[in-house]
Amino acid sequence: MNAKAIALMVVGIVLVSFVFSYFHVDYPTGIPNIKQDIQVFQIQGYNGIGLGNGKTTINPQGKSTVVIQGFIKNGSSNSPLENTQLYAFLSLADTSTVTSGNGFYKITVLYTGTYTLAFKSYSYKTDYVSLSVFGNTVWNNMSFTPAHKFAIEGETLGFNSSVSEPDVSMNLQGFFGPSDFIPVQSNSQGYFNISAYNDSYDISVTTPQYGKVTMPAYLNVSGTPKQQPELIHVLPLRYYDVSGFILNNLSEPVTGATVQSSTSSGSVLSNATGFYNLSVQYGSNNIVATKQGFGSGFKTISVTKNTTDVNITLLNNNTFSGGQGRGTGTGVGGIPPSAGGNITRALQGNTSSVNYGKPPSNTAYSLSGNVTDNVTKQRVAHTEIRFYLNVNGTIFYENVTTNGTGHYDLVFKYPGNYILVAYSPFYNDYQFSYNITGNQYKNFNLTPFGNHVYTVSGYVKNVLGKVLSDINVTANYVYALPAVNVSSQYNLTNSNGKYSMKLFEANYTFSGSGSGYSTNYTGLEDVDSNLTDVNITLPYMNPFTTNSGSGDSGVGSPQLSNLTSFLAGSGNGSIVYYNETGGPGKYNITGIVTNSNNSLPVFDTHLEFFANVSGTTYNEAVQTGYGGQYVLNLSYKGNYTLAVYSKEYYLYIQNFTVRGDQSRNFDMTPMPAFVHSVTGVVLNEAAYPVNTSKISVNIGDHYYIAKQNSTNSSGNYSIYLVNDTAADYSLHFVAPGFYNNSTAGFPVTGNGVKQRIVMTPLASIGNGVHILFSSSDTGSPSLSASILTMKLGSKADNHTYAISNNTTDPVKRNISLVNSSSPLKSVNNAQFIGYIKIDGAIYRFINYTDSTGYYDLKLNLSGSMDLLVSTLNYSAKTSGIFNFPKHTEITVNLTAAKMYSNTIHLNSTYNKTWQIPDNLSITNSLFSMNNTPKNELNGTNYTYHVQNGTYEFAFTNISYVPVSFYSNISGSGVLKNQTLVNYILKIVNNSNLSWNYSITPKAPLPYQNHVALKYAWVNLTLGTYTFEASINGTVYAQKTFALNLSYPEEVLEFNATKHNQSFNYTNNPLDTIIYTNVTINTNGNISIYKFGVSRIWFSGSLNLSINGSIWQNANQTSASYTNFSLHSFYKYVPGTTIMFKVSGSTNFRNLANTAVVYYYDTSLSGSNVRIS
Repeated sequence: MNAKAIALMVVGIVLVSFVFSYFHVDYPTGIPNIKQDIQVFQIQGYNGIGLGNGKTTINPQGKSTVVIQGFIKNGSSNSPLENTQLYAFLSLADTSTVTSGNGFYKITVLYTGTYTLAFKSYSYKTDYVSLSVFGNTVWNNMSFTPAHKFAIEGETLGFNSSVSEPDVSMNLQGFFGPSDFIPVQSNSQGYFNISAYNDSYDISVTTPQYGKVTMPAYLNVSGTPKQQPELIHVLPLRYYDVSGFILNNLSEPVTGATVQSSTSSGSVLSNATGFYNLSVQYGSNNIVATKQGFGSGFKTISVTKNTTDVNITLLNNNTFSGGQGRGTGTGVGGIPPSAGGNITRALQGNTSSVNYGKPPSNTAYSLSGNVTDNVTKQRVAHTEIRFYLNVNGTIFYENVTTNGTGHYDLVFKYPGNYILVAYSPFYNDYQFSYNITGNQYKNFNLTPFGNHVYTVSGYVKNVLGKVLSDINVTANYVYALPAVNVSSQYNLTNSNGKYSMKLFEANYTFSGSGSGYSTNYTGLEDVDSNLTDVNITLPYMNPFTTNSGSGDSGVGSPQLSNLTSFLAGSGNGSIVYYNETGGPGKYNITGIVTNSNNSLPVFDTHLEFFANVSGTTYNEAVQTGYGGQYVLNLSYKGNYTLAVYSKEYYLYIQNFTVRGDQSRNFDMTPMPAFVHSVTGVVLNEAAYPVNTSKISVNIGDHYYIAKQNSTNSSGNYSIYLVNDTAADYSLHFVAPGFYNNSTAGFPVTGNGVKQRIVMTPLASIGNGVHILFSSSDTGSPSLSASILTMKLGSKADNHTYAISNNTTDPVKRNISLVNSSSPLKSVNNAQFIGYIKIDGAIYRFINYTDSTGYYDLKLNLSGSMDLLVSTLNYSAKTSGIFNFPKHTEITVNLTAAKMYSNTIHLNSTYNKTWQIPDNLSITNSLFSMNNTPKNELNGTNYTYHVQNGTYEFAFTNISYVPVSFYSNISGSGVLKNQTLVNYILKIVNNSNLSWNYSITPKAPLPYQNHVALKYAWVNLTLGTYTFEASINGTVYAQKTFALNLSYPEEVLEFNATKHNQSFNYTNNPLDTIIYTNVTINTNGNISIYKFGVSRIWFSGSLNLSINGSIWQNANQTSASYTNFSLHSFYKYVPGTTIMFKVSGSTNFRNLANTAVVYYYDTSLSGSNVRIS
């Protein structure tokens, strides 16, 4: 068999071995433990939740450190995903990092090639991304979609039982740390309900009477609806003995190992034979053993009784450092089986003696030197060498790559006497021993495998055919397609762009990379002889950063032909300074893009920037904001000529000289097919045009002034807007003298969008200057609506109009009122009403002139307006049209009006002799009545002088219901009567008793508090009162009442009805004293005024006692009765018993033995009287 056949056979064996051992997984049931022969991530962990298994892939092309980086945002809020833990998953491996404050992340992989990775952050959905990973840096921006929580129902049961265990407290801990923690407690029936994101949650019981571990030990939330609840079995808290041996990989005892259980806090040490005995909790347990110099070992068992032979094997710690960029692990996987067998046989029985007693270090112990090729006598440069050693039956390895001079550096954690085997697929194995006590040095030679070495050469050029110097050329050794980088040879091109290198017979791909250029690969080359003209063409590095690409696909007509012409045109190439320091997003161009037709922003629009760099077209996609803002990221300085494309706009060409960040605004012209007119009319509330409106366009809650920004004399407007299918547009109208108004959001998909806007006049245009809402109510009795319209004109008469609002600095001008009959005499200290007409709206203000006849008018707007003045003693007069504030003084010449004298007579409903105070005013005109009232016997007269007109009069007084009334004045000598309603209490006495009353609070006017007649009146005020009726100082009736505007009168009736009731009495033994106990059947207030008994006394003193107190002497006798009249009535409390006792010396007894009680049954009733 010739050498080439041997090489091909080796290639096939290595390929099969690589595929099956790329990821080697070895873990017992329970807690997973991963051993990976090939490290993919620079910082690598174990994918404990299996996220992405079956979906994530890698197709490695070569061994190289590549950074994957980018920005992540929240897909819902579009805000950066800041300071957030990010995980990347690939099969059983993962890595993690924390994003920066602007959502930037960075992870490092150790292989070029194509990847499908799973990216995940807590509370967001998994994002699967396919990437081509070549060169030094790959940009990958992502938008994460917020995840949804899923409802989980469960039940806690006894171990191996279907009976519920109630009130069990548990903690669920997910993969994503403290934020992924859920406390749970089942209820009294053993059920629980939670909501959780997709994850695998470790269950830990915290209720003391149960063990910590459950069956199952994990709760998996996948988002899949489940018909049955999750069943969690809790374990009873019982302990059993577990024993066994702790051994090393050679089955030798390990003395002094610490053994403990995952469910117990105690631990034991293994003895000289490796034996241990440990008390552990009932249920699932992890028995863990540890010792210095060894990794941890464990076994997962279910403990239901005393258990023996739970033996654990401890593997020594890896003595290699596993430093940054190095792959380290155990076993001989990942290389051809024949090579692995050779290494296993070479190390069998050759155990390295490692001093694990020393503290581990990554700097104190190393072996370094140069590696030389025995045949070529050249240094073995840029070649991966794997060093193997055996420690107590465990084979460890570390990958080391030599530098450009063939230098290697192998780092150990511990000192020791090491037996090493150096392996490289192109060379024979090299075995040697070395006692490592510090940082030491050793050179060695490697003999090529097969001794077939050939020269490969070629040229590296750019896409324009220019040769490139100082380009790094790599030969990538492959077993077969696809390419797998196991070892590489490097060479730099010379000043002529040529490279040359010696290679062993094998299959290779060749790649070139250099500053400013993207890495590019050749096809597969079979190196079985010397090869020339293995040339490589390198495209320039894309100068754009974020959403970049190449070519012009996706550009529509007619812009495509324009873009093609631009890219092919002389002088339109961009010069990029690749030789200067650059980096993704290093230089930012920001600015605003504006529509040249209407000055509005080019908002929410997809733009593409194109650049021609040495014959290659590069592009970057940018989305503008609602304000037209854009951000263009560039990686390098340079002189750029860029074409900006959007499907709605003509191609825009712009030169950018980039030396740092800069701001650049520019205009783009829309194509006619995408421009549509929006028309409408602006009217006031009377449907007449408002011709002073200024129009702005609202886009994304920001207002922009368009070129067509005002209405014409007819109130019409027309604005041209670019096509937008979403309702992103709205129009905002501003007109002096009116409140602002806006349309609802609307889309623009064609011509004919019409908007009709109605503007509402301002309620006030100055201090105290308010709109007159109804012209029929002028507020001046001498000024009718028809006269007001005649003098100021109708709303359709728009010869007055506002020019501008000036709310922050009101304009002040003088108004002068002059008596036209005496031109030199001003109208001083006079109250007047002013009316201003502007934009069809009439405003009113009321004030006084000063001592010189002037008034300062302050308005918040300027413009053309008309003023009308109405006063008490003068006829209404206009000023004529004037411009405010251009005219510094406004003079109104007034003509004295004819005045008429009339009288109003006021009287009241009750007590017509009472005086009515002077509280009458004329309110509608706001002119005071200054004359003195004249008091009459039946009321009060008021005499006043006014112009003809209809006046409103108002009367207010605390003792009367306020009243207003109108009086039409059309001459002199008219008397008008008006009756007022008192706030009053009417008392009706329906008894023949003499009784008193009191009112709280006390009435404001004097009153008699004794009622002897049938009726009495008490004048009160608006409020709430308490009325009490009393007899002989004892209160027998009470009532609370309120007087208000609707019910100003209260009528109270006092009633007292006579009754009597007979009772039997009892004599004492001496027959001189009688007793009777009385209970009166009543629910009301009882006043006893007399007591009679069927007995007469001929001599001696007679006394009546009531409830033990002497109340009365006898004052009346008859043939058979003796009566006692009570001068002070006795108040009986309903439901109680009264004992009457009469004493005397000699008596005559009536055979009836009866007594009679005489009393009044009293009550108080009342009602409000509504005003008529």
